[in-house]
Amino acid sequence: MAGVSVAASVLTIMALSVERYLAIRHPVTLRGVLTAGRLRTVIAVIWMLSLSVMLPLTVVRSVDHYQLLAVGQIITVCHEHWTSMLSNYFSTTRRFLLSTANCRNDRKRYKHTLHV
Repeated sequence: MAGVSVAASVLTIMALSVERYLAIRHPVTLRGVLTAGRLRTVIAVIWMLSLSVMLPLTVVRSVDHYQLLAVGQIITVCHEHWTSMLSNYFSTTRRFLLSTANCRNDRKRYKHTLHV
């Protein structure tokens, strides 16, 4: 759960930064756009995204117990065991999301050059 809280905190700070930027850049139009309902939706999306990003860790983590022979003490260690299927799935998803973001940025740049 700590990972979910960290992800939600980072995304919340990012949302606040975007909101502050828009408040400075477009103060009049922002007042009508940001309603209480939309802010609740943004908060819900932030938490759902945080949960979905951290969900794979619940699948791949396991707890192992090791006994130290010299001391006779048992230590508990949390490990991540990524199988090749999970690794392929998440690397493919990451590549897709990054390529989609790059396409959107390229399209914006191309549109901008047409209007110059």
